[in-house]
Amino acid sequence: MKYVIVGGGITGLLSAKILRDRHPKANITVLEKENFLGGLLSGIIYREKDLYFDTGTHIFQETGNSEIDDILINAIGSENLIHYPIGKGDLAGLFLNNKFQENSHFPDLRNDFLYEHIRRHLKEHLKSDVKLENIDPCKSLIDVANARFGKYFTDKFITPVFESVFKLPINKISSFALSLTGWTRVILDDYDDWIKNISNNSYKSIVAIPDQRKLPLEMHHGRRSYYSRKNGSNAIITGLKDLLFSSNVEIITGVNIEQINQSDDRCLDITYNHKRMSICYDKLIISTGIFGAAKLFGINEFYQSLDKSLAHWIIDIILEKPCESDLCYLYSLDKNSDWFRITNYNALFDNSVDKRLTIEVLGEYEVNESFVTSLLKSLTNISFLNCYKSSFINCRKIPTGFPIPSTKNFIKFAEINKELQSYTSDSILFCGIGTADGVFFQNQVLLSMLENLNNFDE
Repeated sequence: MKYVIVGGGITGLLSAKILRDRHPKANITVLEKENFLGGLLSGIIYREKDLYFDTGTHIFQETGNSEIDDILINAIGSENLIHYPIGKGDLAGLFLNNKFQENSHFPDLRNDFLYEHIRRHLKEHLKSDVKLENIDPCKSLIDVANARFGKYFTDKFITPVFESVFKLPINKISSFALSLTGWTRVILDDYDDWIKNISNNSYKSIVAIPDQRKLPLEMHHGRRSYYSRKNGSNAIITGLKDLLFSSNVEIITGVNIEQINQSDDRCLDITYNHKRMSICYDKLIISTGIFGAAKLFGINEFYQSLDKSLAHWIIDIILEKPCESDLCYLYSLDKNSDWFRITNYNALFDNSVDKRLTIEVLGEYEVNESFVTSLLKSLTNISFLNCYKSSFINCRKIPTGFPIPSTKNFIKFAEINKELQSYTSDSILFCGIGTADGVFFQNQVLLSMLENLNNFDE
């Protein structure tokens, strides 16, 4: 049996490892367009300074499936594995209404007179028969938020924040934006009142614990977070690559796929090292997600019809003094903020001398050192940082941008998925971001890949 896997991201590499474990004698080849593996998970290494930074937020969490979890954890290696205790490793805070919130990334409506009316209306809403709509990406944010939180809360709180962040009217933003930002709940009560009320399912589903550090263990999902002490998410990609090389899986980078033939003579026409050649397959796995799959099958109108992505900047920083917060991440959904998410490596690596910080910015800002210095000063003013001075700054713009979570885009994803099925046969499997309904977060993608691979590989 000859398997060809298109895409050298984590989905493609993991599927290759699973196939190798199941079929020791099969011929398996991974093809990657770029000259490196892992996509955004490859991070960036500044070799002249011996520095590594993730690209975005990519801490790993167990999926609950032992086949997947064992492979990824073994790829790190025991000597570099950080396996956080339950409830640790993913602490996140929020910057909202010009205030630094350390207790949770859910909006905290307590003890602020600006939110008193909103809080009162939301409590009245909870007394009604709340219909908890599924967060269907093809549904409008305003419809799902109205059902979940009530119209008053949606109009006064959610609408101005999300319109500011995603630069779209609220009725054009997908309900997926709630999951993307982690705003599926709010904080209304102190701990004792929260404990008293969580037997009510509507309350428990909408009202968050007031301090993430106090979540009772019996209420935790039990899946631990993990990471690598050496080069973060890049170490997992490198580890998977080494496992595949040692088991005779062929990996070819710098490949351009010209055509996919699905006739009896199944093959891919490719360009590699400036030469045209063909690679035959019995089964083809396209792990590039919906964007890559649409390109491979020439569905060019797909891209033309999408809402434009937001500009996405990654700022890598070495501070003069470490950030002493125990928060691994800090999100900003403040209307007046010019940044979106911060990764604090000091907390991520539990290393008190680690001075690395990554800041993500969404929008058409002029991102340069002056911009960054001003941003660091604001983070010092809210007491997230101890000192705004830095010894290293590098600003990089992600070429693909940040896909905007609009209902138009998600409806188009569903249409393209349906169209892609008409191009395929039993010999081709699609997996990756967006290739199944609601599959966009890493663990969802990997679990969906495994389920499809189990059916495909029968």
